[in-house]
Amino acid sequence: MEIKPFDIEAARQALRPVLPDAHKGTQGHALLVGGSHGKMGAIMLAAMGALRSGSGLVTTLVPECGYLPMQTAVPEAMALTSGTTAIADFSHDISPDAIGVGPGLGHEKQTADAFFTFLESQLPPLVLDADALNIISTRPEMLQKLPNDTVLTPHHGEFRTLFRADPSPDAALALSMRYQIIIVLKGSPTHIATPEGCFVNTTGNAGLATGGSGDVLTGIVTGLIAQGYTSRKAALLGVFVHGLSADIAVAETDMRSLIARDIPANLREAFHRIG
Repeated sequence: MEIKPFDIEAARQALRPVLPDAHKGTQGHALLVGGSHGKMGAIMLAAMGALRSGSGLVTTLVPECGYLPMQTAVPEAMALTSGTTAIADFSHDISPDAIGVGPGLGHEKQTADAFFTFLESQLPPLVLDADALNIISTRPEMLQKLPNDTVLTPHHGEFRTLFRADPSPDAALALSMRYQIIIVLKGSPTHIATPEGCFVNTTGNAGLATGGSGDVLTGIVTGLIAQGYTSRKAALLGVFVHGLSADIAVAETDMRSLIARDIPANLREAFHRIG
């Protein structure tokens, strides 16, 4: 199997310019669903990733316990609520261009039931991470119902649980082709499997081995899809810029000290270096 590197030149070809007459209504609307009691930080980090990726509008769907923290910590994002301490219903009255689900979601029964109902509906492009993957692993037949080009972002443990297979680029590619989805197999390095082939990311460092870094990635990829990037390009570019942000961050600190919020803080410089 040929694994193609995704490098700075590929990123430059993928990155689109922002048009001079752009406004928030033309830059896409990302919806991020997640958070639960004790795990609100994850969906906040995802929202920061979506905002820093250039999404014109970002809305979060969080439980009521997370409303005030979300509005305080990420005032640029809008917030809807469902449930008290965990999401009870995925329905909403907005029309997002992409939906990311999973950061901090938890796996309460009401949340899992609502998520399965959500997957049965007609959906815009999806990015699924963290507890969304853990919930699907309890009913793996739901993989067949995912819309084509859904992006899944498992780390190795989540991959093994979800697919009942050892994580590897070969396995990710085979499953990507089988289900017509995009699999971002997070690791060192990260591989991006698409139905057309497998790519290896060329950015990132061991500082990314910290809680919340994957939540930022979910937000970045969702934000890029909302702007009109294909799911494949959003996954490739999102992983690249996520890793590049970490590379920029450790140049000024240390891999031991990198935390997840350093990634969105350095996205502006990462995009500047690419573009």
